[in-house]
Amino acid sequence: MNEFQRRGLDLAQNSLFLASYIKANSDIVGADSFGYGGQMDNIAANGVGSTSINILADSYFVCTYISAAAWITATGAASAANFTIQITDKGTGKTFYNIPTLLSLVAGSAGFPFFLAAPRLIAPQTIIQLDVTNLTATAGISLQVTLQGARIFYGSNSGG
Repeated sequence: MNEFQRRGLDLAQNSLFLASYIKANSDIVGADSFGYGGQMDNIAANGVGSTSINILADSYFVCTYISAAAWITATGAASAANFTIQITDKGTGKTFYNIPTLLSLVAGSAGFPFFLAAPRLIAPQTIIQLDVTNLTATAGISLQVTLQGARIFYGSNSGG
């Protein structure tokens, strides 16, 4: 483990936010930057798209920001299509937003991500559902949404 990783682990172990999620009889033994992506292809004009993201079984995921990009499927050219999105944690049944929200308001723009006001903890083996609606008359739009953050790994607490 290099110095950067050691400092990141120290921050994770001493974070007031993460401390509230430390499992009983466990210590945080690792935290790796990570992203989960979901892609929907050929979304119709004024149509809907949906995809699922499976959170890995070996770690919790702390989502800290969201980014997205849209393109015209046939040409690969960037698209300025307007979408609404709803993200649902199928493990808890909780949605990220009270209503489907404009993607441009919650996924940043021009390659810059949207930072969440508070990190969102997602349990291992959870399915995250992404549901979008294309608000334009442009057909054949593809969209990729990425949830960025950190995977948190736990180990047994052998100290009594």
